[in-house]
Amino acid sequence: MCPLQYCFHCYIKWLQSDTSIYLNSWRDIYASLFLVKCDAILNRANHWQGEKQTKMTKFCSGICLFFVLICVIWAPMLIYSSGNPTNIANPIIDVSIKIDIKALGGRLTLFKTTACEKIPWKYLKAYNDVDPLGYLGTYNVDDIQLICCQPDASTMWLIPPPVQSRFIQSLEREIPFEKMELILNWDFLRARPKGKELVRYESPIEHCPSVDDVKRVLNGTTNSFNIIDAYPKYFRVTGSGEVRRLEAAIDSCSDLRMRIPYENLPSCDRLLDICEGIYAARAEGELEVEEVLYWTLVNIYRSPHMLLEYTKPD
Repeated sequence: MCPLQYCFHCYIKWLQSDTSIYLNSWRDIYASLFLVKCDAILNRANHWQGEKQTKMTKFCSGICLFFVLICVIWAPMLIYSSGNPTNIANPIIDVSIKIDIKALGGRLTLFKTTACEKIPWKYLKAYNDVDPLGYLGTYNVDDIQLICCQPDASTMWLIPPPVQSRFIQSLEREIPFEKMELILNWDFLRARPKGKELVRYESPIEHCPSVDDVKRVLNGTTNSFNIIDAYPKYFRVTGSGEVRRLEAAIDSCSDLRMRIPYENLPSCDRLLDICEGIYAARAEGELEVEEVLYWTLVNIYRSPHMLLEYTKPD
């Protein structure tokens, strides 16, 4: 209830008071400074600058957390290793790919083929040509396969002409949130696990061709249109029966360097005084003074040098 009460308090005070600035224009800064001041008081309440950390603090924060991390990391590994002590390769037995077009007139299959060759990774002679950046270097070669599908469809176009004609007319009608989409479907068949032998990956294609290009192909004016980046280069078929895109590893960080200038302030009393001055100017009806103080606070946050000067300890 506290956050809700705070919001009600902010709205009611803004409605009742004469002010020249918008709602919540500077309350975010004021709330942030309040939290910074509370953190500074709590951090210095039991620990002064240069004081050595106690053994109890080290024990609770160090040894206990170390054992907790060990349990979190090793417990699942022990459970899964005892349940399935052997790691058996589960290769793809059969693959099919399908491209559908979806519009107001329904959904039609443009392309479908089951003529896909499955090449084990260990039989490939040129690893560098297929995986130049080494994304698959950490995986077991028995778990990696190269899927090569034929460029020609294995099924014929059996859509009746009346249905095709009405579908082309539906492409001409543009309604918001009902645009033409191309949807890609991959079907992977494996021997295990039981009940989840067939796994499917379905995703809309981001870079779709224009409606005019699709209409020309359906009308027979042209023979083809181009689709750019129709599917990702790597798929990861999990043991739980899911198909995930295998993306490149991205280094993540806590973004501490962006938060240091605004959270690790030695003293924020001067900034809080400006915030209190905005309250006082609003209460006295000095709207010009209120707006001047507000923009002073904004300019302080814009300039690292001014922020450093205003937050120096007394």
